[in-house]
Amino acid sequence: MRRGIFIFLFGLLFGTVAGLYLGWFAFPVEWVDVLPADLTEEEQFDYLTLVAATYTAEQNLVTAQQRLSGLGREDWREWMLAHTVDAVLTDPRSIQTANLVQLALDFGLESPAFTPYQTETTNTPEEDSNGQ
Repeated sequence: MRRGIFIFLFGLLFGTVAGLYLGWFAFPVEWVDVLPADLTEEEQFDYLTLVAATYTAEQNLVTAQQRLSGLGREDWREWMLAHTVDAVLTDPRSIQTANLVQLALDFGLESPAFTPYQTETTNTPEEDSNGQ
């Protein structure tokens, strides 16, 4: 009887360890072709940053809108505005923030936080403060 319990517990422990090893190390799940709507909140913000950078390079507002509508958010404009204002307040001198603001402005979104970015040229606030 003791031998049966020992074999059962050993088999249970061995199966658990083997299953964890196989699932986490040998054959882990690899996500491919994930839709933007399936991303986490943080990953969606990263996606927004990438869309803004691509928009800055391509200047294609229709494509940027199609990409952002893929997030599956009905309120994506308000969401984008909130994240862009947050980026302005946390890191106003980064190129990513300037890209986000430019995209937001071109979508017609407005905020007092965008004022330093609204110049005749496309200078970032850092360039403006340096007198360039």
